[in-house]
Amino acid sequence: MLNDELFTDCVFKGEVILTDTTPECVRAMLEFFYTGMVSDDKMKIHVDGIFVISHKYQVEMLKYLCERFMSCNIVLVRRG
Repeated sequence: MLNDELFTDCVFKGEVILTDTTPECVRAMLEFFYTGMVSDDKMKIHVDGIFVISHKYQVEMLKYLCERFMSCNIVLVRRG
């Protein structure tokens, strides 16, 4: 019931409140929606948050891009 009320309120106000993320990650997701990619600079800084928001909202291609970016940028540190 609460979710229905929140959704109806968002429709009338013309706004949606996204929680558990940052404005930078939302901007990156919007950039992906419009261009099909996210700049390397944004990925370097916010890849973890972009991954979380893409998983939360089931944006599978963006999630895949984040996974690929993270796997290609793993840095191994030798101890000892």
